[in-house]
Formats: sequence, structure tokens, C-alpha cells
Amino acid sequence: MRSQDFPSESQRVQSQFEDYLDQIAAKLDLAPLIKTVTVKMGQQNAFKKKLTSPLGLVTREYDDSHRSLQITLSPNVPQFFPILLLREAYFCFVQPHLLEDTFLQFYIYMLIESELPHRKVTEIWKAQVRTITEFIPLFSFQLDFIKKFFQFQFPNSEKTITNTLFAYLQHPHVNLSYSGLLNLIYHIYIKSLKEAYQENEELLETIRVLNIIFQKVKSYRALLEYKDHFKELKNSEICSTELSLRKFLSNVSWLNKYSFCSPVYLLDWTTLGFKFELIHLQFHPTLSWHAIYKFLEQLPFNTGDKCTYTGFSREYIGYLIYPKVYKADIDRFLMNLQTNGWLLSAELFPIENAHFFFNLNYYTTHAQGQRFIPSTSRVHRSEWHFDTHHLYAQQTSGIPISLLDWFIIKRARQISISGFGFERRESTLSSLRDDLLGEISKQEKIILDLRFLITEFSNNPEVAKTTAELISKNLDSGFFTLLHRIITICKLYDQLKIFQKESNNSKKQKLSQAEFKEQIKNTGFFDTLRENLLIADPKLQSFLLKKWYTLYNSPQKTFNEEEHIYSTLRTVLETCDLLKIFDLNLIRDLIINPSGLKTIYNEKVSRTSNLRKASPAHEITTNGVESRLESFVNNDPPVLHPELGNSLFTLSVDKIKFAFFAHSTQKVRSALESLAQEIPHLSVYELSKGGESILYTWFTTPYLTMTDQQKIMDLLHSLFQNDLLACSRVISSGLTAPITPHTYYDFENHDFFYTRSLFSEYLLYTRHLFGHDLPLLEKNEWSEELYESTKLNPLISELNKHRTHESFDETQIQNLLGLLPTISGSFQKPSAWNALKKNPTYSHFIKSLSFIPDYASFGFQQYHIFFHPTDMSAIDLQLLFGNSFQSVQFSPKINSTPSFLITYLFPYNRPNMKYYNWLLLSKKIISEYCLFTIKRRHFLHNFTHTLERKGEQIIWNLDLSLFTIHIQDVLFNPKSQTDKRFSTKYKTYTYLKKIPKPMLMPESKEFGQLSSLPTALLNDIKYLGSLPKDEDYYTIIRTLLSKNLGWLEAETEHLGLHQQVIFLLPKVSQTALEKLKKVFKYLPRVIFDEIEGEYYLHSFDTVETFDTGAYIRVWFPDIDITEFMNVFTDLYEYLGILHVCVLTELYDGNNLLKRIFKDIDLEHEYNPLRNFHWNPLDKIWMNPKLFTEHFKPVYPSLVPEKDSKE
Repeated sequence: MRSQDFPSESQRVQSQFEDYLDQIAAKLDLAPLIKTVTVKMGQQNAFKKKLTSPLGLVTREYDDSHRSLQITLSPNVPQFFPILLLREAYFCFVQPHLLEDTFLQFYIYMLIESELPHRKVTEIWKAQVRTITEFIPLFSFQLDFIKKFFQFQFPNSEKTITNTLFAYLQHPHVNLSYSGLLNLIYHIYIKSLKEAYQENEELLETIRVLNIIFQKVKSYRALLEYKDHFKELKNSEICSTELSLRKFLSNVSWLNKYSFCSPVYLLDWTTLGFKFELIHLQFHPTLSWHAIYKFLEQLPFNTGDKCTYTGFSREYIGYLIYPKVYKADIDRFLMNLQTNGWLLSAELFPIENAHFFFNLNYYTTHAQGQRFIPSTSRVHRSEWHFDTHHLYAQQTSGIPISLLDWFIIKRARQISISGFGFERRESTLSSLRDDLLGEISKQEKIILDLRFLITEFSNNPEVAKTTAELISKNLDSGFFTLLHRIITICKLYDQLKIFQKESNNSKKQKLSQAEFKEQIKNTGFFDTLRENLLIADPKLQSFLLKKWYTLYNSPQKTFNEEEHIYSTLRTVLETCDLLKIFDLNLIRDLIINPSGLKTIYNEKVSRTSNLRKASPAHEITTNGVESRLESFVNNDPPVLHPELGNSLFTLSVDKIKFAFFAHSTQKVRSALESLAQEIPHLSVYELSKGGESILYTWFTTPYLTMTDQQKIMDLLHSLFQNDLLACSRVISSGLTAPITPHTYYDFENHDFFYTRSLFSEYLLYTRHLFGHDLPLLEKNEWSEELYESTKLNPLISELNKHRTHESFDETQIQNLLGLLPTISGSFQKPSAWNALKKNPTYSHFIKSLSFIPDYASFGFQQYHIFFHPTDMSAIDLQLLFGNSFQSVQFSPKINSTPSFLITYLFPYNRPNMKYYNWLLLSKKIISEYCLFTIKRRHFLHNFTHTLERKGEQIIWNLDLSLFTIHIQDVLFNPKSQTDKRFSTKYKTYTYLKKIPKPMLMPESKEFGQLSSLPTALLNDIKYLGSLPKDEDYYTIIRTLLSKNLGWLEAETEHLGLHQQVIFLLPKVSQTALEKLKKVFKYLPRVIFDEIEGEYYLHSFDTVETFDTGAYIRVWFPDIDITEFMNVFTDLYEYLGILHVCVLTELYDGNNLLKRIFKDIDLEHEYNPLRNFHWNPLDKIWMNPKLFTEHFKPVYPSLVPEKDSKE
């Protein structure tokens, strides 16, 4: 055979690559996005000798259309050729623009690892992957657990998560900047797992049996042991179950391989020397929503994500898990935040014990459609309730902890996806070895960076001098602020390099200064909203335009020198962050005198060497791991407690969540146990507060409308009465950030080290975020009768009735969209109106129909006042409501008085604000206030982008990534405005009109007709005219409509859009307002009001007026909206909207009105139109007097005397 007959190396790798493409295409049932790929061998000197970056050891060159790709392979690593080719093959199945995403790169690496055979070359590859700089933080958070997600398979089908994921990643507009790939994969997995449980409910019975066994034996070594335990329990009838042994073993195998269910443990943090405390923070209303988010994101030792949105201010509930040595620093830090006025309150509660309830009934087919499963139901299984209780120790265990111990504990308390599952312990040893390997690699990376810095500063004194000067200029800002700034600047350098590369690769000239300015101000400097936030600040933009344009056009050498300074400083700060060195003076001294760095370097080399010797990965054995686990479980006090139920809490992420505080009494505990029988999940923590025990509880329910949320609040007040201290709905994903407190542990001396400057530096960062000090704000609690009495079981039945008709098909949706524009015309024609009322689409989907009068034509104007009082005892509610209110709503706060939204009718352009002004400016007992009137109202029902077919049904699929792309197109891509996404039009009504001349006087027929209509009737005319007594009212409204003296507004229901979020945005620029209207066009149901008015927040010198603002109500399907709220945070920050009022709870205040005006039939007797005085001279309406000339209150009557006599 001639030599040319043998395939060359390039031919062999090309053939192998094509085989991989075919195999992956068959597995995913997808075609690669890159159709033509050529693979060839490169030159040795063109590549590094090992894998050092996510895209390393190959180069890629796309053609202009990104349809063809040439891959050049490094010849230095022939043992890695198959793995590299597999990586590149997977890359061909995702959109090319996503390949720069670190998380995507990481997860594809983990997908490959899950498929690689156990060989020596695999271990070498994995070791190099764990030294990649970009991946080290992800390994430290143990995100390699994602490998189990990729292995998921339904028990009765061939479906996998990988298919769904890659189909998503092929979408041309997919973006991962917000939801992140982890959240995306996680929610795909949760959805798939629940479907699997519904397909095979015997899995749930298996979980119940496993829990009984695990609670009894407190450990798991092998399935063989549990086989014996199962037979023993079944034979003794301790555990009555219909599962056969064969089915039990089969289900355990499936649960271990694919589910979260695992023998996890609850860690008693106190035994290891930590403080475990609940933290509750209430922020000042003036603070930026975005600044609060950044503060919580970086707060040391913080984990949790429960936030309330009940006005301009925010409240947060989380957990602080920290070494006890930091107790005084944390207390001082929180006190400083309150002294500076940034926090209205900061409470830390030591956690003494925990009680967990979990209800497996909610993961059966009977819970579909977000229904409740009442304990009285015939399908309810009482044995499917988990109920565990744990008492936290008051002292440490005294056990010295090694690095391996820490990872054993960490894995033992995590769900099986990232922890120990129901498998042979030998199979978990590789995870522990990976943990150790990752930690050692992280320490070695620090050593390499220290060595680089020593060499750099020793050999380049100019670099050292400039770097030290930069630190000196930022001493007052603090370590964390400087780190944030330098990372931002480095990102800007990276973007400038992209601009330069694009200019060099094309024949286009570099951007002119005007084009550069246009790019930043109009189309964004980056591709994503979050990245563009880095330059949203006008001062920074000004700096960019001057400094960076010059640099953009500078010679490459100058550019590289400046970039090198900042990248070196970034390495300094990130290395010091890992070393827990936060004192900028000390860091500056280390730069000026590198001998200090050498000392740190030598110490780090020694410690890392000792760490490696003390925890040799190859000596990890099954018996050793099991022995340590059992010692932690059996220690006195126990370090670990068996808690299999903890591995199931992740199933509750797609539920609405409530949180409340209550006195710890037997009555409260009994009520909690009753409540736990009816809902998916409930957690109770007993807290210590000033010698008193109180209970903090959070629980989940199926998704609810605001009306039904109020019923849950009614129930809580009925169950707990005076023992209830505070309660609210909370927004939470259910996912908490991993914490790494072991990074503060000295494994040589077996004690925590203390960094004195940690919280003092974070206080400087907090000042950078929050700005100047704010005035202190006192608050008082208030216990008024806002809620109605209700009982548990009848309420559950009532809520379930609301869910009976939630499914719909495409025809029904089209019928609804066709019907909505015709309602007003049909109403004005009696025959058409009678036919419409019988229309099944109208009956089913229209919840209510309201008549909105054109008040301006009668000399009136509708005003809305949102306010939060700090001292309700000083407010005369009867005087506050007056006799022209139209509706009263309230929003509860966790630890304060509620906020209110009151709608009034006032004479045109003359709101009666005397009492409000006195409370606001004289008494100073209102911390948040906004008066607004609606200029225009825009209605939208847009289902084009958010519905998809599933079998015979249409379901909601509101995708966060695509919504983010839509926002970015609105902000940065003007060319996209022609896209069909923007073709949807609002239905618009003009509310604020000029008073016509002549105005309709009180003696006019039209005014008489309008004032004769009962107030309650205006909001409930869905079937008006069906009864003889209604015919006159129907005729009046039809007449007013024919004269353009009002319009109709329809409220829809039964669409599965249960969650409502309200945004009140005062002081919005006209440009920002127009962008917002385009942004909200993407969402399924929106009411967008353009408003004007005035507002005040505690710290303002005076009330501020605004001509342009927005009051937006948006409805979401049954999905977790936490990340959507984060997107809105960034959107408003980018648009320069400084103060944002957000409401996820706005409840009916009729109960309060009935108590105050108990002698009046508000529904039939009260009509504010009859309560104004006509000034015949000026021909205007006059407000009733609220005060005498001596400022004595006057209580205007709700019903005029002539009406009451009649």
C-alpha cells in the first residue's frame, strides 16, 4: 500500500469529528447550526502545551455568515483529540454568539465529563479543566453537580433534559445574561421531574418509605442494606406499603440517578463554631432598588432571597451564617447602616429550632392546574406528609475539621444532584476527589498569581508605582468599591478591543467621535442590558467619551500598556479578595514593597503543600467517609441530623410564597400543623428575641390572584389573631446562593481566622451604593381590622372552585381576542347586548365590565394617592377618607403599618389635599407619598409570544431570555423596531381631557343621569339589563356612551394569569416612557397608565412634581417571577428612573371602610358625585371643608341630608 493511501492526521480527526456530529444529532434529534466544518492540524508553536482557557487548544474561524467553520487543532495534545473534537462538535449545536458565555462553556464541559469513560486520560483532562481560571469559582460552588441533570431520563420514555436544553440554545434570539444557564437547566429539570412523578406515583410512595428508613438508621451505605431494612419494616408492619421489593429497588435506583431525593443531612452550624441567624432588613424608601440588589448580592455570609415589594421601600429576609468571631463586627455594621439612615430596621434572630412540613400529595396528577389538595379529599393520602423537628445546639462540637471533613459535610447536606445519593458510597468518592482537586487548584492559582505579581512589581517599578497610585486615589472608597470599578474598567477594555478587532477585520473605518458617542448613548456600548448598566451613569459616560475615544484611536502599544495596568490591579485585588486581605493601605504597601508579597507567597506555598499532604485525594476510602459521617451524626451534640425532606424542598420553587412572624404559643403551633396538612410546604423556625420566643414561618401555595392572596391573609389573621406579628407575600426563587464559610477557616490551627477590615470595607462599599446619609425614620405598628374572618377548609374549597375552568385552546383565545374590541359597540345595541351576554366566550373569560365616566366633562377629575404612614394612631381615618373616596386598597408590610392606595373624585384640577399636606409636611408621619392622575390608559392582551401548544391545550411559555432580548432590542437595536413583536397595538383611552365649554352643569340631564347611578354598579355591569330593575340603569349608561361621556373597560379571567405586579414610576422622561411602552408590549396582559402628579419620600426637602410618569399593571402566568423582577430592576436603573414603587400585594380595604362607616350602606347609599358644592358664580365644583378656621376637623357627610331623608 502506498503512503498516500493512509489517511493523514487531519483526515482522521475530520472523520472522527463528523462521526461525533452525527451521533450528537441523533441523540438530540437536532441538526447542527454550523453545516460546513473543516478540521485541520495546526503548528506546535501556535498553541499552549495544556488546556488553560475554556476555548483553548483549538482556533476557530467562521465565515461572514457563520455558516461555515474551520477548526485548527493543537498537535501538542494528541491524547485529548477525541475530547476536544467532542467539545467542538457540541459547540456546533448552539448559537455561535453564546460561546463566549462562561457558564455555557462550563456546562458543556460537564456534559462531556458525564459521557467520558473512566480512564487515565479522562482524569488528566479533568485535572486541567479544574485549573481554568474562569472555571475555578464555578467549581468552588460545586456547580459540577450539573452533570446529573444531563443524565436525567423519564421513567417511561426516552425524553432527556439535554434535548430540551439544546433545542432552546438553538433559538436565534436566546440570551443567557439574566436567567443564566443554571436557572434555565434547573427549571427544565424541575418541570421534567414533576412530570416524572405524575407519570409514576409509586416514586412518591418510595420516597415516603425511604424517609422512614433513613430517619431510623440515620445513614446510607449501600442499597443492599436498605433492601434488608425494607423487608424488615414491611414484615413488621411498621411501614405499611403496597410496594414490592423489586419495585422498591427499581424506584430507588431511578430516584438516585435522576432526582433530588437523597439521604441528606441538616447541618447544625453552631456545632462547627458558626452563628446561624435569621436577618430581616427594611430599607429606606429613597434607596435605589438596584443599589439594594447589589448590596444584598455581595453582603458577606448572607444567603437567601426572600423580598417583599410593598411600596417604594424594600424588605428582605435571609440567613446569616458566619464564624462567631464576627458577631461584634456584624452588629456594629448593621447599627451603622441604621445610624446612616439606610436601614429603617435591622433585626438578627438566633435560630433555636426548626420544624419542617412537606406534602407529597402536591406532586400527583391531582394537583395539576395549580389546585389545592385538601386533607378531606378522597385522593389525599395522609401518609404522604413529612414532619420533622430539629433542635439546634448551644455549644460547639469540639471536633477538629479537616478540608476533607468540610467537603464531606458540604456534600452530605446537599441534594443528590450535588451531594450523596442512594448509590454505593464508592461512586461518591470521585465527587470528593474533585472537590479536593478543585480546592487545591484554586490555591495553586493564587500561588501562580502571587508569583506573577512579585515578578511584575519587582521588574516593572513604573507599573508598581501607577498601580499603587490608583489605590491611593481610591482609599476613601474602600476595597470592594475599587474592585467593582476595576472589573468594570477591564470589561470596557475588552469591549474596546472588540471594536478595534471589528474595525481591523473589516474594511470599515474606525468610528468617528460622533459615531462613538452615538454608539454609547443610543445603541449601548455592550450587547446586554446588564453590561450596559456599567456605563449608565452620566458621569461615567462623560469620562468614556473623553478618555476612551482617545484610547480607542491610540496606537496598540499605548492601549496595551494602559490595559495592562488595570488588568494587573484586577489580579491584585482578586487575589487579595481570595486571601481575605481587604485593607487598601496594606495592599498598597505590598505593591510598593514586594518583599511582603514574597512572605505571603512563601506562606501560601507552605500551607497549600500541607493542605495537599493532609488531604490526599487518593487515600479517600468508603469506610473513611462513612466513618466520618457517622461520627458527625452520633456526636454529642450532633453535627448532622438526618433530613431527607430537605432534598425535596426544591420542588416548591414554582409556588407562591408567604412569610410571617408570630408569638410562639401552643395555639399557634396547633394552627400551623393544621395549615401544613393543606399546603405543599411549610417551614417554621423558632427564634430568640429579647428573651421571648417567636416563630418565623414561610410556606407555599399554588399560584394565586391578588384577590385570592387576600383570602390567604384573611386566613392567617383568623388562625393566629393577636399572636400574629406580621405577614406578607414574599418573592423568592427558592434557590439560595451557595455559601463558602470554610474559606475563613484555618485548617492547620483548626480555628477561624478573623479579618478586622471586612465589614469596615463593606461599609465603604455600602456608602458607594447608597450615597449620603438619610434622615432617620421612626415607625409604629398598627392593628386595625383590615381582614375578614374565614376558616381553613371552606377557604380551600372556595379557592379550588376558581381553578375549575383554567384550561383553554387556540380557538377560545382567538374568540376572546376577537370579542374584546366589540363589547362597547354591542352594549349600545340592545339586541347585540343580549346576544353577547349569552356568548360563552364572554361569560367565561370576562370577569367584570366597568363603566368609566368622562369626569372632565362634568367638571371632575379622578386622583389616586399612594402613601405609607409611619404613625397610624395619629391619623384620623374618617377625615382622611372624607366623602369623595371611590376605592380604598392597602398593601401589608412585614414589620410596619400597611401602605394605602386611595382613589378620590375631586373638582377638576383641585384635589383636596389639606389634611394630607398637614400629615406630610407638618406632622411628618408619611414616609412615602405619591398623588397622581391618569392622562391616558393603554390596554394590551398580547398572546403572540407567550403561548405554545402542548397536545390539545395551549399553555403559557413566558421566556425570560426572550423577554430580555426584546428589552435589549428596544434599548439598543433601533433596526429591530420593524419586527412583528412591535406590531401589537394598545387600546388607548384618554382620561385627562380639558373641561369642555360649556361644561355639563349640575342641572343638566346628563349629570342627573350619572349621579343617579349607584357607585357599586359602575364596576359591575357585565349582565346589566338582564333584570327589569336594571333596565333604567342600562338605558342611562347607553345614553352616556352614545354622547361620548364615558367608555367601557373589561376585566378578563380564567386565562391562568394569576400573578399581578404593579409598578408606580413617578418622574419618568418622555423618552424613557416611550421605551417602556414598547418593552411591556411583549407581556401577555398589561394596563399601562401615563400619569402626572407629585411625590415625596422621607429625605426630600419638598414635594416634587412630575408631568410624566407611569402606573403599570402586568399579569404573569404561573411561573417564578424572581428573575423578571431583577430584569425590571436593571431596566429602570438604566432608564434613570430613580424611585420605583412596586406592589405584589394590593388588597381591598372594604372591611376597613365598613368598620369606619358602619351606619351607612356604602354600596347603595354612597355616591361621591353628590357630595360637592356648586359655585354658581365661578361655575366650578367646590370641595367640602375639612377644617374650621381654627383648624378643628369637620367630618363631611357621606350621604347628603336630602338623600338620607329620602
